[in-house]
Amino acid sequence: MKPLNLKIFDKIAAGQQVRIAFMGSSCTERWEVGAHWSDFLHLGFTHKFRRLDGSHCDNAALFLNAGTSNNTTGELLDRFVRDIDPFQPDLILFMVGGNDSNPVRNSPLETYLKNLGLLKKKCEKIGAQAIFQTY
Repeated sequence: MKPLNLKIFDKIAAGQQVRIAFMGSSCTERWEVGAHWSDFLHLGFTHKFRRLDGSHCDNAALFLNAGTSNNTTGELLDRFVRDIDPFQPDLILFMVGGNDSNPVRNSPLETYLKNLGLLKKKCEKIGAQAIFQTY
């Protein structure tokens, strides 16, 4: 397996702040009380990359959770411009696929795969890298 070449680490090493977004359905949306997988990633980044200089503190990464319960890949595409574009993230982590695979939603595999490709293109258009965590 080829290792990930994430540009965010080069930007952090250069002293720049990066923006990381999470996008998906209920497995991404933070709707329950308690720790969430995105919290652990956020805390890990803060612990590893926070810059302290005397009394000055700078977080190397800002995070946005754009999860919405019950969404399919088609619905992520529909709200990408509203929820992601203004934030201009460097990296977007997608957790999606459960609702697409639900027979009640009537979303064929071909549509799901096409939508994943379109989401990737939307990321590339704004200069963001994408990581897909799919079912």
